[in-house]
Amino acid sequence: MQETEGESDIDILVILDRDVDIKVRESICDIAYELNLKYDVVLDVSIYSRKEWDRYREVFPFIINVEKEGVVV
Repeated sequence: MQETEGESDIDILVILDRDVDIKVRESICDIAYELNLKYDVVLDVSIYSRKEWDRYREVFPFIINVEKEGVVV
């Protein structure tokens, strides 16, 4: 999602202990969309399986940044 002036952007990372199929992605994105509307905030959701996360954790700058600066909730 592209950030526009005056909008807040919250990045959310979801790591699941199972394979991530299209149904799971759609369900999580639907929840994020509802929260976007309800709270007038832009949520940028990234969804990975544990296997994907572990495979890419030292390669992608996004994952390296999350490992350094992310907050677990």
